[in-house]
Amino acid sequence: MNNIANEFMKIMSKKEVSVDAIIKVLEKDQNITAQVIKQANSSYYQGMTKISSIRDALVRLGNKTVNSIVQTHTQSSFYNISNPKFKETLEKMWNNTIATSYIGRKIGEKLKAPISEELYLSGMFVNVGECFLVKLVSEIPELQGNTRMLQNLVEKFHTEFGNILLETWQFNPFHIQVEKNHHKPSHELNLIETEDKNLVIGSIHILNLAYKMSFKMGYTYFPDDDFIDRYDPKFDESIEILSLDNNSIHQCCDGVKEFVAQATS
Repeated sequence: MNNIANEFMKIMSKKEVSVDAIIKVLEKDQNITAQVIKQANSSYYQGMTKISSIRDALVRLGNKTVNSIVQTHTQSSFYNISNPKFKETLEKMWNNTIATSYIGRKIGEKLKAPISEELYLSGMFVNVGECFLVKLVSEIPELQGNTRMLQNLVEKFHTEFGNILLETWQFNPFHIQVEKNHHKPSHELNLIETEDKNLVIGSIHILNLAYKMSFKMGYTYFPDDDFIDRYDPKFDESIEILSLDNNSIHQCCDGVKEFVAQATS
């Protein structure tokens, strides 16, 4: 994980943090600073006037949104790969990640959840285990060329590897639990006892649904993936638990293609 992103995550975990302290961290990386200002001026966040300083960007966006932008920018490099055979797969996986984060935040806003930016941030990590495994296979010639084997490997082990990565990067338990359980039905959830347990469970179902919707919108990454053909929303536990109708779900997906295009430009 990028050192600046890790430092920024730690400073943002404090109950109180000054604007000057945030700027001090951001200005250590001019690429990150430029990206925050760029996003502050984007069509998604833009106000009446053009932003030209990181301080003004923080005022417009807020600390949590800036954190999401920083993590998005730095996390994108994790999906870079030198082996050209897997380049397209990881590019598509990154697009799926951004779409999942966006839809997760929108569902949170629709449900008036107080953690919409945390949902966006959690969405950033739903595919880290899959990405790690693809990069691992890309370094082993004997395992290359068998897409079905790779897909089965990823489906079986990606949450375990993702969990290890987030623990290594010293993420807080909230994000670790969401990543570890985002594919599991309620009766299989493996959670630690915390005061915000119900919030974690709700977030798991939100990201579970957001991930599926990103696939429904075409953000797949394995050529033989038949999820879209198999998925039936009538039997989706997360939709039932979150009490969302089809119209609400579609509203949460509005604008995702524009956001993905903007985030990857």
